[in-house]
Amino acid sequence: MKLPTLATIVAATLAASAAARAPALQDCRAIPDPEARLVCYDRMENTKPPPAPPPEGEETRREETPPSAAEEAEEIAAVDILRIQSTPTGRHRFVLANGEVWEQIEARTSELREGDKVSIRPGLFGGWNLREHQGAGRSHRVRRVE
Repeated sequence: MKLPTLATIVAATLAASAAARAPALQDCRAIPDPEARLVCYDRMENTKPPPAPPPEGEETRREETPPSAAEEAEEIAAVDILRIQSTPTGRHRFVLANGEVWEQIEARTSELREGDKVSIRPGLFGGWNLREHQGAGRSHRVRRVE
């Protein structure tokens, strides 16, 4: 005696399921009101009915996503460097004319000099980049110390 294949079992199950649904499906198709017909189909599938639409005259409110730190942050532009200090770890600290102090995150050489104008812009993932204001020199990843 041969054992039935998986495909035969699945086909028989689907056919039986479709035959059991046929009367319910016909009943749903006969409903003229679209919303009531949709509720009928949903009941047939054992799912929740869709949420009710808002009453007429009321606007649907969308949840607003808060701006990211980089979107909220403003660029600090055209500020003079008063002093450049070296730290024991080889990083540079930039003391700016507006009273802020910024420190390099990585220790690397800098072509910036006291008196240069710099811009500080928001970088990716909440970081900051300091670079010469009008120049095309490389930027330095920095963090605010004071």
